[in-house]
Amino acid sequence: MKKSAVKILLVDDSDVMLGYLAALLSKQGLEVATATSLVTAVDAFCRTRPQLILMDFVLEPTRTGLETLAAIFSVAGAVRPLAAILTQGALTPADEQKASDWGVAVLQKPVRGKEADFLALVDQLVKKVPAQV
Repeated sequence: MKKSAVKILLVDDSDVMLGYLAALLSKQGLEVATATSLVTAVDAFCRTRPQLILMDFVLEPTRTGLETLAAIFSVAGAVRPLAAILTQGALTPADEQKASDWGVAVLQKPVRGKEADFLALVDQLVKKVPAQV
């Protein structure tokens, strides 16, 4: 699939990180929608129907990326988008298992200074994206 045809939903509660990653991904020819919380992520998903979701693990004071993905998956229907969790540290064994069970990739932060590695991982995910979600 051509990158220009791929829609990504990027979710992070840090406006600085959200802007930085959105610009980085847009420069690669990807169409990027953004959200900062569980509620705005579900809304953005319903409006844009992205094929790939990149989700910060820690959202808001009390939410996780996995909780937010669960909410999105509940409205996605039978065809779920591909997803990846971005984290600065190790996930708990339970969260690692849940991510694995859901087919969710785990990408490490920080991205700054490692942009090429991050973009290579995103490119691997983009290559797995089906034509329509």
